[in-house]
Amino acid sequence: MLTGRRPARASGEGGADAKRNHWRMSNSGQVAKEHIRAEIVADPTIVLDDVEVIKALATAANFAFADNVVDMRGMAMQVLENRLRRIEDSKRRVVAASYENLAGTLQTQRAVLAMVEPDRAERFFDVISQRIPEILKIACVRLLAEENGKLRRVPGAECFLVECPPGSIANYLEIQDIANCRDAILRGIESGDTAVYGDFGPVIRSEALVPLIDADRKQTWLLILGSPDPKHYQPGMGTDLLEFFGAVFQRVCRRWLT
Repeated sequence: MLTGRRPARASGEGGADAKRNHWRMSNSGQVAKEHIRAEIVADPTIVLDDVEVIKALATAANFAFADNVVDMRGMAMQVLENRLRRIEDSKRRVVAASYENLAGTLQTQRAVLAMVEPDRAERFFDVISQRIPEILKIACVRLLAEENGKLRRVPGAECFLVECPPGSIANYLEIQDIANCRDAILRGIESGDTAVYGDFGPVIRSEALVPLIDADRKQTWLLILGSPDPKHYQPGMGTDLLEFFGAVFQRVCRRWLT
């Protein structure tokens, strides 16, 4: 009767198979080691350019020292490695800052060109209320102007112009003397003042404030740029481009509003 079982192997046969498998593995491992060695000898940079491999070799070398031996070379390598890492991090930050500065410069140039292009007041107002926010990636632009009787009532200007009583700008900036205030102020806010931003007020989380003071013309203006991003305008950021933009904005506004 057939049972389907294979005849059992002799004990000596199983041992021979195990020995042959062990020999094959040992032989293949030796071939792999020789191949790796040949690759390294042919091109040592394979190892030298790999930081993790160098670390592993240095760690293995440390185990060969006695407990009372200090590996000064390994310590020096660690110090140099940490210094190199700091230099690389600093380089990345500098490159990132350079790209941000370039992007900011290009944005400002586009915004300035857009402002000086209109040949009619209505077009200028459209640029300020629509194109400039789009170019600068913000929510809106506002001009806070203290009343002095010299502003013309131009239809359409209310889309960005907010007239206010004397002293209002100093209060908005939270300063005592507005006469000598020339530097732009960047700050985060919980919510924008609806008297200034209108319907945009609830979404504003940061703003840039650029004082536009002209004592000779007795003009006290404040250019306000509002953003829904709380990190868009933060203290410590550069303000040179904003102040240049404000200076151009002031001169163009005089043409249409005074």
